[in-house]
Amino acid sequence: MESSSRSKGTKCHPQVKKRMRQLDDNNLNARSEDASKPVTSVTRPSRGNTGKLASLMHLPMDIFYEVASNLHPLDLLHMARTSKYLRSIVLSRKCKFLWTASLSEIDGLPSCPTGMSEPAYVALVFGRLCLLCGAPRALWVDYAIRLRLCRACRIAHIKPGTQILTDNELSTLAGELSMAMAPCHVKNVNLAKLAEVPFTHRESHLYYAPQLRDLLKSSVNALKDGDISQRHKLALCADAVQMHKVRAPPPSFSNSYAMTLGQHATALLEWELNASRTKSEDRKARIITKLFDLGYTQDDFPNSSEWSKLVEQPTELTERVWKNIRPKLEALIAKERDREASMAFNQRAEARMAQIVPYYLDLAEQLPEPQRAMMPNAIDCTRLPSLVALSKRNNAHGDVSHKDFLALVPDVIQDAEVHADHVRELAREFMLDDARFKDAAEAWKAELTQLPLDELLTRHYALFGCMQPFCPGYFTIEEVHAHWRETHPDVEWGARTESHRFLVKCDGEYALGGEILDAAGLPRDTPISTLTELIQSGRLYCSCGDPSLPPPEELSWPKLFKHIHEETWRYRDRVKTLSNKRDHKYVLNDAHPLTGPNTCIKLLPEGADTAPARERATVIDAKVRKKVEERIAAQPAPPVKLICRVCKTITASTGFKCSRLALPGTPEGIVHHLKTWHDKEFEKLDILYYTRHI
Repeated sequence: MESSSRSKGTKCHPQVKKRMRQLDDNNLNARSEDASKPVTSVTRPSRGNTGKLASLMHLPMDIFYEVASNLHPLDLLHMARTSKYLRSIVLSRKCKFLWTASLSEIDGLPSCPTGMSEPAYVALVFGRLCLLCGAPRALWVDYAIRLRLCRACRIAHIKPGTQILTDNELSTLAGELSMAMAPCHVKNVNLAKLAEVPFTHRESHLYYAPQLRDLLKSSVNALKDGDISQRHKLALCADAVQMHKVRAPPPSFSNSYAMTLGQHATALLEWELNASRTKSEDRKARIITKLFDLGYTQDDFPNSSEWSKLVEQPTELTERVWKNIRPKLEALIAKERDREASMAFNQRAEARMAQIVPYYLDLAEQLPEPQRAMMPNAIDCTRLPSLVALSKRNNAHGDVSHKDFLALVPDVIQDAEVHADHVRELAREFMLDDARFKDAAEAWKAELTQLPLDELLTRHYALFGCMQPFCPGYFTIEEVHAHWRETHPDVEWGARTESHRFLVKCDGEYALGGEILDAAGLPRDTPISTLTELIQSGRLYCSCGDPSLPPPEELSWPKLFKHIHEETWRYRDRVKTLSNKRDHKYVLNDAHPLTGPNTCIKLLPEGADTAPARERATVIDAKVRKKVEERIAAQPAPPVKLICRVCKTITASTGFKCSRLALPGTPEGIVHHLKTWHDKEFEKLDILYYTRHI
């Protein structure tokens, strides 16, 4: 027979001979039965991988061992799972050398740890089956706990230490020792190195619940805090290897069970990381070589996450994979070329725009003031469509001449008018943004949303200020835009702060401005231009006599409103902080009443004498002036602030609030303040020196 003739020249394993005889007998019986049956149909040949490993059973054992020892460990494991016969051979203890030889072919792979069989080691490192339930696609693995689990088993058995320990009433010492004896889950090399030290295990770490519960049932459970020393703690951790029934030599104090697992887990994670890097580098090198062969260069390759995701994967580059990713890579290269071309184009356009901006600024300076006030600043002009088109002309190649710019002046003026409309639209947003923090907010918001824009910007509250440091306020929209163009050329109009507030604020107030107009007997819809004409003609004025007020010809509605707003705010601030224990011989007058018979706002009839509008409290007695000047000169070295003693006496202001009690900086202003606010003549001690918070 064929089988017997094969076995004469080679010494075979008894199980192999028995199996071969069984196969020959079965074949002979099958042939005799088939010969006695009539042929009724033609049997189709089997497809797929059925029977492809049957020839292994007929190989001589030395050749079988030679073939098996050169297989990948995972292939060897799969072979052991194909049949009981191969399982009995491959998983035999006598065939341990097959696993050792196969594992040794994997570069850098740590050797099989003590206390773990080679097949179990292969299943842990290379397998994809759950080691508890056998489910496929078990992707969660932990080399310290030595388990590969499916999602269901991981959820059921991998728990944080807090959840496991709360089920048992343990002392702090018992819980600490139990966690130190058990390995915890490690995600990466750094955590694995940290977990090598048992007493770094914490309740927040993840553990294999059955393993930790077994430790809790041991003699450790009876330990109480303060029972043992640190040396005995280490000894108990070392004895944990006995509790887990692992076949290993007796560990030392510095080499406990959990530490041994942690060290081997660290080695495996480092091997995985190095292997992944090697595969990734090899794949990347092969892809780059193929792209070079297609005519691409290194400069064509993008530096993006999409590119890295395709090129730097830790998987082998097969022809099938290359055929699949090549169109994607070429699309990314084309996209990168377009990006670089666009970047170069934009750089050329920016260089041309830098030549255009000086031409534009010269043009703006030649325009009349009303038109120049609403022209964009140096940064906003770079967004004008006509200038953008000029910067991109001829594919942004070459320089821009002054002649080229002059040809576009009409278009630039037209674009600037569109920008002016945008400035006015944003003014409504500025007022809405600030109205919510001021008096009569709801009524003001209703008017802001209902009035047409042109009419809205003529109202008394359409006053604006700049929130940039050391910038003034109380401007009309034209004035604040002119200030912005000249003072902040590199900040776009409508920019916001880090807290999303506009850098341009609304200084006007619906309530206070309305009270001023009511006191003067003027309609609340009186335009700002009309108010300014009345002020400069001397008909509309403040009768407080403040020496700091300029003559009517130099005043305007924004300046008059600023004066009344600041003085009213100071008075209301002092009223809020009046002390209950103040000396009532000192009084606090409202120098700017807006209601009642003696309002500070006066409106003279047309043709009346305007001399009252020019009256200022600038004349004081020479002796009083000398006292004031001597007191001011006696102040200590700066920085110092002069504050009113009467205001400080009658208010409960302390600390930073004292700086709000500042006096005017001139002798006339100080004397005027004491007389109008407190009905008092000047004394030297009325001036105090305040140095804090300056």
